[in-house]
Amino acid sequence: MEQSSPDPRDQNDSEPVLVPSDIRAESIEVAQSPENEHRPLASEIRERHPDWPELEFSVILQSHFGRSPHDNDTTDEALLSGKVDIYIPEEAGWKTSHIDSVTRRVDQLLASSDKRLPKPIIAVIDIPYDHPLAVAAQNHVPLDAVRAQGNAIRRAPSFAEAINLNAKSNREFADLQRQREEYMISQIEPAIEQVLIDNSSRMPKPALNILLSIGATHTTLVSRLREEGFSIESRFAAGHTRFTYDNELNLTYMQGLEPSEELLAAAWLDRAYIFPFITDAIKGELPTPIMAELERSIVDQFSVAEIEDVFERTHTIEKNADVLFAMLKDKAIIIGDDGVNFRFNESLLRSTKS
Repeated sequence: MEQSSPDPRDQNDSEPVLVPSDIRAESIEVAQSPENEHRPLASEIRERHPDWPELEFSVILQSHFGRSPHDNDTTDEALLSGKVDIYIPEEAGWKTSHIDSVTRRVDQLLASSDKRLPKPIIAVIDIPYDHPLAVAAQNHVPLDAVRAQGNAIRRAPSFAEAINLNAKSNREFADLQRQREEYMISQIEPAIEQVLIDNSSRMPKPALNILLSIGATHTTLVSRLREEGFSIESRFAAGHTRFTYDNELNLTYMQGLEPSEELLAAAWLDRAYIFPFITDAIKGELPTPIMAELERSIVDQFSVAEIEDVFERTHTIEKNADVLFAMLKDKAIIIGDDGVNFRFNESLLRSTKS
């Protein structure tokens, strides 16, 4: 039976614990013995630092491709609330210049407010630019790398191999992201310790409100922080309704699940054609959630058989974009310099213009 991909918005604090029925009793006893029991990191931190304030995390899961300045709106609203003591931005592959840029942006944001707001302390727990994970991620993250992967999976000798190439890329990236999340968790204690040392006069309070802003696929990081005993509030950024199929495939692997045949095919079409064509047509003028909605709405018009037909009709010719555009036009979808015209879905078209 195929395992359907999860909707991360359905997750809540009381996550189910699955116990396979064929586990032997002695295995359960070993797993629950004191020497094998996992000690939550939050408990260990409280023991090592009994004088520290409580650490209370607020996590905003947002679209973070930087296609639109509106992608940061929800994080900006949180920063303007005046309730954030420490702000942890997502900065994979960071250098000092990146953190300086974040600091300037926060300063400008606070200066735009009518109120006199306290400035949050900026801390970093992400992988630096010279970390092996950051180096490896360069094969997956930059736009030119995504385009190169799109070219490779368009030119594969067979549809099955094209699907497998895209799945392999997503699986490798998901593994990198899981390792990165573990690194981030390991850096929480030293990062907070440095903040408290550098700002001792500002921290005589019972709890620290920590804002962590990170990409929406990192629901797995939220789950891991809860497992480690931290106080967590999490929410998706305003406007984030659905993932692209390529993101959904990545999230499926990050959660340790296997994708369905339908998801594998949809993610291939998304990465091979729809993402690059939409990106070129819209040119970053729309918030990422709407871009994702556009991508997904286009892919939804194709069955698995039709997606395979797209591959068969395009993978051996140079001007494959012309073939796909003709197929989209047959479905009343027109991608041009002025954007995307969905004659089949007028309500979605109106939403892109609002």
